[in-house]
Amino acid sequence: MRAGSSNDELEWFLRRAAEVRASPRFENERAERSAFAARLRELLEAAERADALRPSLRRLAALKYWPSHLGDQVEGWATSDEQSLRQALLVFVNGQGLGAEERFRRFAEAVKAACAGGHLEWSPSIVLRFGSMLNFALAPDSLPLTQGHGFGQMEQTLGYVPREGKTIVEQYEHHIAFARYLTAALTRASVPVRDMIDVQTCVSLSMRAAPGLLPRLPRDRSIQILEDEEWIMSLGERAAIEGLVSQVGPRLALEIGAGLGGSLKRLAAHSGEVHEIDLMAPPAFVEELGNVHWHMGDSHELLPRLLHQFSNEGRNVDFVLVDGDHTEAGVRRDMQDLLSSPAVGRTVIVAHDTMNESVRAGLEQVDYERIAKVAYVELDFVPGYMVREPSRRYQLWGGLGLIVVDQDSREMVRQDRYYEAHSLLLAAKALTIEREASNEIPAS
Repeated sequence: MRAGSSNDELEWFLRRAAEVRASPRFENERAERSAFAARLRELLEAAERADALRPSLRRLAALKYWPSHLGDQVEGWATSDEQSLRQALLVFVNGQGLGAEERFRRFAEAVKAACAGGHLEWSPSIVLRFGSMLNFALAPDSLPLTQGHGFGQMEQTLGYVPREGKTIVEQYEHHIAFARYLTAALTRASVPVRDMIDVQTCVSLSMRAAPGLLPRLPRDRSIQILEDEEWIMSLGERAAIEGLVSQVGPRLALEIGAGLGGSLKRLAAHSGEVHEIDLMAPPAFVEELGNVHWHMGDSHELLPRLLHQFSNEGRNVDFVLVDGDHTEAGVRRDMQDLLSSPAVGRTVIVAHDTMNESVRAGLEQVDYERIAKVAYVELDFVPGYMVREPSRRYQLWGGLGLIVVDQDSREMVRQDRYYEAHSLLLAAKALTIEREASNEIPAS
């Protein structure tokens, strides 16, 4: 199960977990997870009482662990056929004497039946996320939320990625086994975890500084952008961000996804006012910056409201850094929300991780040519890279895409003078995997 895992990454996680366990933010996040479990139980109780389900779903939508795209799917299911949704929920109500894996299997069957009836579109990721949530609601002390908030990223970091071809039930079993492995590792390392909520909180807070994505820094730190040890961007990406923001000099800037705050600090240094949208609570340094407004929650809910507010105030967002939801649908939605807003009229938009396949696919689905105010598009403005470390070997990350918006533009220019780095690196990835497998080139 531990294909490609590294003791270095595990040791890093255990050290980081001990640090975050002692941080003030730990208990806040734990409380949020506990509150989410309670809201999920309210949904199950409503199903058991045969009450309307949508009021409970709307209350879930106010919490950060309930992603908007999942909410849209489940709300649509309730609208189309509330009875079949109720039957799927009752799998958990009536199956409390069963094992978590068996409840999940029966839930997946209920979802397939709803899909066959035309009430829902089959999506393995939705089934995994929703099913794990409902099991978590029944036993938050022992069962994990297996999707989002660092869990999958930690699996990749420690080399526990499920093999291809596993059924959806086998994938869920794999995730549970991984969560139990982490619990045992933390216990052996004397990190004081009380239950699975503590384990997941350690994962979520730790993965904000995952190894393998932080660049190696030179010993000479005389240049400011080389000083920050927690800025999750390559040195070339840092230089490009610094150059763009200092040239634009935004009066109003926006960032989606703070990470550890490296880019936010530089945005704040060059901007009059910065608005940050992030799922997490603000770190302590934000208050010291003085010009940052923090909006905690899902960008798919907060971004349209914030842009509407700016538009009503007659304000233009001068600079945007998009580095939040990395799913294909999430990236596309964030970009479409930005480009459809009147508040994005003369704006420099930078998207991070454009080399990643999911991010790139989401960006490519935006029809820039049909948006009159888009003046320039170059998705490999700064090319990304293929990771060499064992925990993320062959994964494509990094890269900056540049989208320039000018409402007075008469035509769009898309960079086509040279081959796109993304397609070249995809080809190089396949060749490298083949050659390393045949020992033509050394693996490290």
